[in-house]
Amino acid sequence: MILFSGTDGSELWRASGAKAWDWFGLSVAQISDIDNDGAPEIVVAGESGFGLADRRPFVRVLSGSSGKQIYEVLP
Repeated sequence: MILFSGTDGSELWRASGAKAWDWFGLSVAQISDIDNDGAPEIVVAGESGFGLADRRPFVRVLSGSSGKQIYEVLP
């Protein structure tokens, strides 16, 4: 995923799944600022694994200012 500036359209940051077959970004939402940097965070849901039997859902919270992972929730 790529986050672009709403001001000038420049690229702010990029984030991707841990593996090529991750369904990173299957669902994306914005939440309030939880790391106190002044920017709202991004929640990304997806599935990792190859094939139906190996799929594992995940939810990651990314910093809205840097794109770095803040939290990960696994089943």
